[in-house]
Amino acid sequence: MPFRLVKKLAAPIALLVLVTGFFALSDRSVSAQEASASSIKVMESSIVSEFPEGYRVKVAAEGNSEIKQIAVRMRIGQRTREVYEYMGDEGGEAAGGRGRTLELTPGKSVRAELFRWTNSTSNYIPPGTIITYNFDVEDVEGNVHKTEPEQFVYTDVRYEWDEVTDGLVSVAYHGPVEKRARDVLDTAKRTIDLISPIYGAVHEDPIRISMYNNAAELVDAYPPRYGAIGHGVFVSGQAHTQEGLVMIEAGGRDALGTTSHEITHIIIHRATFNPRAQNMPSWLNEGLAEFGNLHATVGYDLALEFAVQNDRVLPIMFMRGQPSKGEDIIIFYGQARSVVRWLFRTFGRDKLTEFMSYLKRGNSLDRAFTRAYGGDRIAITNMWREEIGAMPYEPPSSERVRPTPVPQRTLGLYSLTPQAGTQTVGSGQTEEPTTTPEAEPTPTPEPTPESLAMAPPAEPEKADEDEEVAPAPGSGCFAPAQSAGVLDLTGVAVVAGLAFLGVRRRVWTFRP
Repeated sequence: MPFRLVKKLAAPIALLVLVTGFFALSDRSVSAQEASASSIKVMESSIVSEFPEGYRVKVAAEGNSEIKQIAVRMRIGQRTREVYEYMGDEGGEAAGGRGRTLELTPGKSVRAELFRWTNSTSNYIPPGTIITYNFDVEDVEGNVHKTEPEQFVYTDVRYEWDEVTDGLVSVAYHGPVEKRARDVLDTAKRTIDLISPIYGAVHEDPIRISMYNNAAELVDAYPPRYGAIGHGVFVSGQAHTQEGLVMIEAGGRDALGTTSHEITHIIIHRATFNPRAQNMPSWLNEGLAEFGNLHATVGYDLALEFAVQNDRVLPIMFMRGQPSKGEDIIIFYGQARSVVRWLFRTFGRDKLTEFMSYLKRGNSLDRAFTRAYGGDRIAITNMWREEIGAMPYEPPSSERVRPTPVPQRTLGLYSLTPQAGTQTVGSGQTEEPTTTPEAEPTPTPEPTPESLAMAPPAEPEKADEDEEVAPAPGSGCFAPAQSAGVLDLTGVAVVAGLAFLGVRRRVWTFRP
């Protein structure tokens, strides 16, 4: 080989040797770390549900070097953010009365524990949620052993649960109600198969349904202070979209309708979820959910008809939350479902799918309406109002009314002599102004039958305007359901109930 060629190749060969040696040393270093980490062993672990208070995590580990800390990594349902918690000595002192141990005592053999509370609105986890977890065990040498992920179902320990499953959908139930559970499962599957393509949702993650037998059981499983939300309203179902879980009360007539409605909420979330996009307004979320309901009742249609006839149609497309009164919530849901039905019937399935895709991309509601349907919310709402025979919507004036200025005191020259209409500084006394005697009141004649007959009727007091209320935790839905002492919108009593909607307060049950 020519000398010049050898000289040219010398530098690249030397570099290759150095790189090869570096990777060889790196491989040995990684292998050494893996060997050290493998010397750490998790001997046993467990998670036990103590619903509704929370769940307890325990782990025992050993190593050649002292283990200084153990952490548990948890993914709650299908949430996008994981939870990372450090564990302390088993049975150790609780921190702040919340059950978390203060620290882990280092040792070659340790037993650690963590209790995670779920009995508050901020920490609530619905029963039936799948929790995927694994442990990170670290010794004083800096070696970390990561265990393989495992799964745990956070169950309601008040009952013994059975389960029926079809593909990615499971229904947990208790008691001799397997047939009802299978009916619920079939309804959920059909809803997913029919509605997912319309909304453009991909069905890849599991969906779980926790089925309770009556309203009392379900209320006790809800977040604190949520089961009965007041104003004569009871929530008979709830979708937890980030956990991929639905809770329903299966004792009423409309259990299948509640199931279909709540499953559609999961589909909507999967079709439109974008962490950078604004939250979908309640009316659209509920309208899409009711549109996907395979067992829809006529109650909402009757409520909408009542609202049109009595000029009580809400400016629904411009509301972020829901009304506060039970009867207006029924009208709210009737309008929401009617709007989505009208969009589908008037513009077709493809336009609705396109509209959902614009929302997923982060478009505002007005922009999504304009791009999909050619008009903003004002145009769309008035087209729909014309369809149902309601008065056109006129947006409120954008001009702001300035407040009336408060008259200020006029300052005068300092004087020791009290002046009329002035106040002496420091005395707190005001000179009484000169007044004229009050005129004698005109006596009111005693009412007679003739005068009462000719008097105009007294105007009723104007009720306070309903304030909007934000949706409750989860995706709680309001839907008619059967309950003792509760008006069922699916029955004959609906007609009479709606006729007196504005006169008598009713007790309603709903599905969020």
